[in-house]
Amino acid sequence: MSYAYHLHLAGGRYHEKSFSYNKWLAEYASQIGDLDAAERCYKRAIDDAKYLERSQDEMDCLWHMTTNVYVIWGRYEESLSNFQLLLEIKRQLGDQKGIARTSNNIGLIHDKRGECKQALELYNQSLEISKKLGDQEGIAVTLNNIGLIHDKRAVPCSSQITRKTCNTIRAPEIA
Repeated sequence: MSYAYHLHLAGGRYHEKSFSYNKWLAEYASQIGDLDAAERCYKRAIDDAKYLERSQDEMDCLWHMTTNVYVIWGRYEESLSNFQLLLEIKRQLGDQKGIARTSNNIGLIHDKRGECKQALELYNQSLEISKKLGDQEGIAVTLNNIGLIHDKRAVPCSSQITRKTCNTIRAPEIA
């Protein structure tokens, strides 16, 4: 870990190596549960990606730091802020799959905060995009999250949003 730290501090021609080492260490640290180390390494990898002008790597590291560290810690405000930033970037890029995936994750944050209505709205947006794209995995994940909300909250299908969601749950034919 100290090697990656020193590469990062050295900068210059070492940013590429620093990025690779810090990204790998961040992923490893998050897998073994050392979230403090994971956060430090993700932040260094993000800095290196910025320096190297690799926006996709920067977004990937921000995504993973948010899902693998902040959500687990329950730092929902930071998670929401990061996902909102990523959603805006995905919209600017026209990345429909990324928009669906990020909307789904923002829905998860709202669900964890007990904000069922907002979560269902975002899940429905994600589901609609995933259906248009024919993204079977996206459809399955989103339907699972919708089902979990209904299961946990015992939400009756009475309001328009939940009625639409319940109809959606019955309707799709997944190949």
